[in-house]
Amino acid sequence: MKIFTFILLLALQAAISAQIKFDANFESGNINSVATMDSVNYTVTTNSTDDIGGRWFYFRISGVKNRHISVSIPTTDVNRPFYSYDNKEFYRFTMFESPRQNYFEKTFEQDTVYVSYYIPYNYSYLQQRIKEWEKHSDVKVDTIGFT
Repeated sequence: MKIFTFILLLALQAAISAQIKFDANFESGNINSVATMDSVNYTVTTNSTDDIGGRWFYFRISGVKNRHISVSIPTTDVNRPFYSYDNKEFYRFTMFESPRQNYFEKTFEQDTVYVSYYIPYNYSYLQQRIKEWEKHSDVKVDTIGFT
């Protein structure tokens, strides 16, 4: 009985850890919903905003190490989106990984990956860049107005 319980617990742990999860709970993240019919094919929709019409997406997928997945994003017009394992250095999907608009597929090398419409340029990154620019003797950072 102990062996059966141990095997059952291992199977449950494997099933739980094998789940692929999507989220956008970070700065500039944007995802509305995720639907799937199986463990490989996913459809993602984005939150629509007036200025960009729902094209922008930026989300995190976890549980993907050594797993081949395909993702369709019908609410956008993206061709060959970007991905990153560390949320800092972004790479464009190849033509083979993203052979058509609104779609990508890949076997990821790490457990967590960030996917975006384009390389994110969020407020925190802007503040980091301003601090770098301020260090140069020829640069003066100033406020030109308020809205």
